[in-house]
Amino acid sequence: MLLIKDESDIISQNLEHHYHLGFRYFFVMDNSSTDGTADLIAVFRAKHSDALVICVYDPVVAFYQQEKMNALQIFAQNYLVHDKPDWIFFVDADEFITCCSARAEEAKAAFQAILTDSKRKLMIFHWVQCASDLPIESINGGYEPQAVFSNRWRELSPAVPKIAFRGNNGIMTTQGNHTTSAYPFSTDQAIVMSEVGFYILHYPMRSIRQLRQKIVNCGRSYEAYSGPNNFGDHWKTYYQWFQEHGESVLLRLLLEHIKSCK
Repeated sequence: MLLIKDESDIISQNLEHHYHLGFRYFFVMDNSSTDGTADLIAVFRAKHSDALVICVYDPVVAFYQQEKMNALQIFAQNYLVHDKPDWIFFVDADEFITCCSARAEEAKAAFQAILTDSKRKLMIFHWVQCASDLPIESINGGYEPQAVFSNRWRELSPAVPKIAFRGNNGIMTTQGNHTTSAYPFSTDQAIVMSEVGFYILHYPMRSIRQLRQKIVNCGRSYEAYSGPNNFGDHWKTYYQWFQEHGESVLLRLLLEHIKSCK
């Protein structure tokens, strides 16, 4: 499950990455992208005839992520009524579920065992922030994110969770896909995926151009949002700074992000 907006520099890599992990159902909600993102999703669909790729056009600017993802999940489970998805994974375009273990084959086998263990109901991944060595002015598609943004957090600080859970159990996500809205199972039926070597590599700030676009898009989406005002504080702050101080803010933010990953 993905909710995206103007991610043409990374959406193809994200879809290909998760396809090679074994994903075959892709439900994407495109929040009115204007940079060709939807076209790239169509290219991915045409390339992989063995994958089901559903792209829903979302014209509502406001950032109702929880409600939108819950609606997309319900749609997916109803759409796949004859082949119900066993697990529901939530990622953003800049999030890549990745094996970071030196014992890759053991880690992959452990992941597969979790997927097939009916007692397991919830996976908890953690972000590992990634950055380039130096600021990049603009970047287009066709690059390998792990190669370009090779610097990573040395420790999880702060530890930010992202979830996946078994479908058709009444579990839904919350804003940001960081937690479940309800979890009617015991804690020992959940697993922290770092225990088996899997994390989410996160590429939130990739270039000056991309950061400008993201700050403006996030700022406008939160301005249009009439729900609880306790989400996305950092993006709201960045948008305010950008409005007050202009382009100089972008380089400062990108440099701070790069520094945090060294």
